[in-house]
Amino acid sequence: GSRADGLAFLVRVDPDRSKSVFKEVLIDKRVHADAKSLILQAITEVPDPSWEPTLLSALDSNSERVQLEALRALESFKSKQHGERLLKLCKSKLPDLKFAAYAARTRLVGQDEEWLSEIRKLVKAKASVDRQIAAMLAGVLPRDQAMEYLTLLLQDPNLAVKTEALMAIGQLRRRDTVPLLIKRLEAET
Repeated sequence: GSRADGLAFLVRVDPDRSKSVFKEVLIDKRVHADAKSLILQAITEVPDPSWEPTLLSALDSNSERVQLEALRALESFKSKQHGERLLKLCKSKLPDLKFAAYAARTRLVGQDEEWLSEIRKLVKAKASVDRQIAAMLAGVLPRDQAMEYLTLLLQDPNLAVKTEALMAIGQLRRRDTVPLLIKRLEAET
């Protein structure tokens, strides 16, 4: 198996010892980010909410890769303890971390009007990654507004944004989306 599988085995066999060892490794600044990522992947494979404090501390790492793995693990546990840290992670330069942070924050706050306003702002953001995130999260907006924004994002010059908008429209499963999708596909060809 992989190294992460071996570490996951250790987590299952001796969870108490592995917690103390892994926590020390995760906070040690001399340990390479790759090693920390492997540990966090192993923790994710063995869902145990008692790892939450360790994972929360890993969110404060200087490495965005380590932060991403910690966030993935916390999300696998459906944690609710990392809400404030997510706001900081939403500003990440690493696209995968930014996507994951926005998705996690949306899961936690859902229909909060201030958060919905943040998603609306992303529709017109300069960075294509932000517009992709807006498309991905448009489904949490009121249906008519979601369709309005997704229609706008279908016209985006960036292919990744268009693709994300198409997928989001498909997830809305509304009858009125089919003609819109056909029209957009015809315009592309």
